[in-house]
Amino acid sequence: MKKFWFDPFYFFQKKTMKIHLHPTNFIPLLAIPAALAFSGVGFQLSPYTSWILAGMLFFSFLGLRAKDLLPAIQRPSKVLIAVTMILIVSPIVVYPFAKLLFPDFFLGAMLFMMLPAAVSSPAVAAIYGGNVGLATVDAVVSNLLSIITIPLFFGWIAHESVQMDSLPILRQMLWVILLPFALGMLGNHWLPKAAKAIHRHNRMINLFLLFFLFFAAFSPHIHNMIDSFRNFHLILALVVTHTLLHLLAKVDTWRSKNEADKVGILCNMVLPNVGLGVVLAQHYLDSPALMFILLSEVVWVVVVGFIHYLK
Repeated sequence: MKKFWFDPFYFFQKKTMKIHLHPTNFIPLLAIPAALAFSGVGFQLSPYTSWILAGMLFFSFLGLRAKDLLPAIQRPSKVLIAVTMILIVSPIVVYPFAKLLFPDFFLGAMLFMMLPAAVSSPAVAAIYGGNVGLATVDAVVSNLLSIITIPLFFGWIAHESVQMDSLPILRQMLWVILLPFALGMLGNHWLPKAAKAIHRHNRMINLFLLFFLFFAAFSPHIHNMIDSFRNFHLILALVVTHTLLHLLAKVDTWRSKNEADKVGILCNMVLPNVGLGVVLAQHYLDSPALMFILLSEVVWVVVVGFIHYLK
């Protein structure tokens, strides 16, 4: 049957065939209505965000196989460039913009750009045809090195706020990153079959844990979050910071001609470890910084669903 150009159903069908959405990626966004409806439950969970994050990291490290990582490890220059862009270049680039355009949200923007790659970014890279080995190595190395870089950056900008102390932040990061990594590696060594079986479901496990992390983080602040959408400076801070992050991701992907490598690098760059950001902001930063990180989580989930269109 011949299709005419003015057939609206045919036009809609042709357009939607090009859309690459994965509805399960949006599971963490359900934390917003859950926080509105059950804020009391979420408030009870809020002291345990560190435990939830540690659990996410443990399940992410569990089941990592050396043979999957070897090709990326054999190209250390690529890993070094990616990790340098994530941990060092990003916060330095955002610094003058944050100071000049939105000083009230300076700490939140700086923390967001200091964060390592999300431990779930390799799973997102796999969905969109990325180089999972490269994305995994970048994520693991950036998370481990962030134990050093984040306290150092906080030490650098400590004069901006009397509330910051790099030593407690270092202890917090050792607990939520290094310990899960060590336990995950031990699990891989002593229980390889169980670790491999669990790793197959790693993406869904992390999505649900991310939902509970967001639910716990959003619940005490959900009404302030909704009101903050009327705060021009906060919206400006979110737009500028995330735009800079995406521009840096584009710069980083230019060095690779391989499409799978580009997708892996992109996922690592535009999907920082917001769970870690929540934990650090809750414990050490002021209310505007926490609000910035909480709203960045919402943006993060939306970005996960639309990575295909950022390539």
